[in-house]
Parts: sequence; C-alpha cells; structure tokens
Amino acid sequence: MQTKEQLPDLAIREGDWKLLCDYDGGRPQLYNLASDKSETTNVAASNLELVSRLSKMLRLWNDSMPADKGLELSDESKQTDTK
Repeated sequence: MQTKEQLPDLAIREGDWKLLCDYDGGRPQLYNLASDKSETTNVAASNLELVSRLSKMLRLWNDSMPADKGLELSDESKQTDTK
C-alpha cells in the first residue's frame, strides 16, 4: 500500500486508459482498464506517446484550475470548527 506522499497528484481517463502522474507529469502510471481493472500493470513505458499526450492534457487542465490550497483550507476548517 502506498503512503499519501507516494500517491500521484493527478489522474485522467480517456476511453479504457487511465493515467496517474505528479503535478509535473513525473512518475506516470498508465493502465488499460479494459484488460487490467485492478490497475496492477503499469504500461507507461510501452506507451510513451499516449503518456505524453495524456499528461500534457492533464497538466494544462490542472494549470487552468485555482491553486491547490488543500492543507491551508484544512487548517482553516479546523479553526472554524472549534469556534
């Protein structure tokens, strides 16, 4: 089991394909969900063009979103809950 720090930051689905990667596109994990529903075989190394295209799409989408303030927002909600 992966720890929270080891988990990828982003994910995208296209048809049978699911790509997970870090914010910078690093550590890509690509799965063909039609043949690997449990996501046990990372096929990123044998599908470099697909990984490149999907990670580019994913990073462009992520860049268009507001900045991630997850920890900051979590701390704020904890302070609000105690008032």
